[in-house]
Amino acid sequence: IIDFLNPERIIIGSIYSRSEKLFKTTVEEILQRETLELNRKVCSLFPCGLGENIGDYAALGVAKVNYANK
Repeated sequence: IIDFLNPERIIIGSIYSRSEKLFKTTVEEILQRETLELNRKVCSLFPCGLGENIGDYAALGVAKVNYANK
């Protein structure tokens, strides 16, 4: 996805934000191995700022869209 879309930022959800110290090194190694250098230099990974509430906000967003479409 990084090579195809070339995003500047990827925000990873609650599991990553809870355990960033465990995942960060492995994720960086995989990105080093699997992505093009030019795209990798542009892209940054960040933990989700919503923390544990991300699932709640996602559910409310889906409910709002479904309610509005009726």
